[in-house]
Formats: sequence, structure tokens, C-alpha cells
Amino acid sequence: MAREPAGEFRLPRLMTMANPMSFQERRWTSRDGLSLFARDYPAAGTEQRLPVICLHGLTRNSKDFEDIAPIIAAWGRRVVAADVRGRGQSGRDPNPDNYQPKIYARDVVEMMAALNIERAVFLGTSMGGIITMTMMAVRPKAVAAAILNDVGPAIAPEGIARILGYAGKAVEIGDWNDAADYVRQTNAVAFPHFNDEDWHRFARRNAVAMQDMDGETYLQRINCEFRDVLLEQCEACGANLVRSYRSEREDWIQTMVAAGMGVCFLPEYSATHPGLVTRPVQDPEVSREVCLVTVAGRRWSSPVASFVQAIRQYRWPEGAALLPPLLAPEV
Repeated sequence: MAREPAGEFRLPRLMTMANPMSFQERRWTSRDGLSLFARDYPAAGTEQRLPVICLHGLTRNSKDFEDIAPIIAAWGRRVVAADVRGRGQSGRDPNPDNYQPKIYARDVVEMMAALNIERAVFLGTSMGGIITMTMMAVRPKAVAAAILNDVGPAIAPEGIARILGYAGKAVEIGDWNDAADYVRQTNAVAFPHFNDEDWHRFARRNAVAMQDMDGETYLQRINCEFRDVLLEQCEACGANLVRSYRSEREDWIQTMVAAGMGVCFLPEYSATHPGLVTRPVQDPEVSREVCLVTVAGRRWSSPVASFVQAIRQYRWPEGAALLPPLLAPEV
């Protein structure tokens, strides 16, 4: 009759946040003194392939490429997604005459020099495509290939009219729900298949960086063992959560999240309320390990044996720690 040996057996991580390929923050100074910003995604592997430079649209920023950039980088190409001056984390130019493709292209040339990039494949959306075409005119050898999205050599007047209907106009935004409503109003014509969930700023992402939680309305699960750790991680990343409500009732918290009243943190394998949209958190990764400990010489009861068997049979994520081979409990 065999016994399960005494000791500590590590179970797979029960709460893990995905950590997709991250980026480095790059800054350089333009010739007229503006601090400009870009996301720099390193290429996977050792093969040196031409990098990709991503340029966003008129009212957008480098975050537009947060889904596609890691995919391209995984194919072995460095990806640089720039914030055009006046957008995102780049400096604001007090001279309105400088908001034009020629100046934007000059900034890109200076960015390439600062980041030691001689030639690149360009991916430009809308205004980013116009900047790419300008680059082909002023620095043709720098453009190895170009991908133009939502733009061409002829600009559709109805598209310009739609942009002029909202660009540069003051709008009162009280919270992220107001922001989602505004984005829906201004862009629904371009995305008619989107539902209400799709318009939240996190809904179209594969993962959410901790620093991007800044300003979110936070619904606190009192029974969450990690709540203090998570709040400390948010503060360390510069993400200030707006604490709105707390409860030990999981169903209440999840119902409020599903209703659009805020966000909460959940373990990866949690049972969730119907309609709840979940995304893994990255940068930094937050995880915990749970251990199963047995006592030397003590036989398993039927419930414990069933519990261990269920753990072994569960399909845990790749890379999870495995228990030693199962020995038959004393009978």
C-alpha cells in the first residue's frame, strides 16, 4: 500500500496576468525644441530585418498600433509607433502653422536618425499615410515599402467634412463612459458593426497595461487578497484609480462592471457575470502560486483524493508547474 510522500507540491498559478511583448519608451528633441515620443517594440529573434514605422491619424496616437505592433515584432521586425507632435505623449507646438505634413515628415526623419534607422517599411493610417507619402517625396531612400490605410492619393471630401465636424471642438467629458460615448458618436459611421461594449477604450485590446488604468472608476472587491498589492502596482505605474464602490459581494461588483459603472480586478480563472468583458493585465505581471501540502503518513480521504485528481486532470496553461506522478493513497 503506497502513500503520497510528505512535502509541498506547487500547483499551477491560479491568477496570472498575460505579459505580451512590451515596448520601450523613446524620446528625442525636434529641431524646434519639442520633446517627441514613440513606442519602440523590439524584434523577436536575431535576424536583422527592416523595421516598421507606424504613423497614426489626425486625432489619434501611437496606441492605435498596440495590437498589430507586437504581432509584427514577433515576425522579427522592430516596430516604432510615433506620437506625432501635438498628440499622445509628444509635446504641443504653440505655432499652429507647424501642424502640417511637411513638418511631421521632418520629425520622422529626425526620429529615424535618433533611433539609428536608415530605411524602414512605413505603415500609415489616414494622416499617417499622408506623412508617409510626404516622406517618399522628401526622403525616398528612407522608405523601403509603404502600407497606406484609409487614405490614398485622392482625399475624399466627405471624409474631410466628417473630421471637421468634430476635430478641434471642445467637448465636456466627465468620465470614461462619456469618452466612450463621444468616440461612438464621432466614429460609428466607420464602424457600424460595433456594439456598446466595443466602444469602451479597452474592449478592442488583447491586454491592458497597468498604467492605462489611470482615471478608471474602480470597483473594489473586498475579498480580493491582492487588492493592496494591485493598488500599489497601479500607483507605481502612475495609474490613479477613482475609487467608487466596495463590496464583499462578488455578484454586485460584477453586475456593476457589466453595467459600465467601472472596472475591477479578477483572478484569471474566476466565474464571471454574463456580459462581463475581461482583459488580461500586463506590465507588470501580477501572479500568485497556491500550494497543496500533505502530511507524512496520513492517508487521503475520498474528498481530498478527488480534489487532487481534479487538479491533475485540469488543463492548466502551458508552462504551469506539474505535480509528481500520483501514488495510490492508502486503502
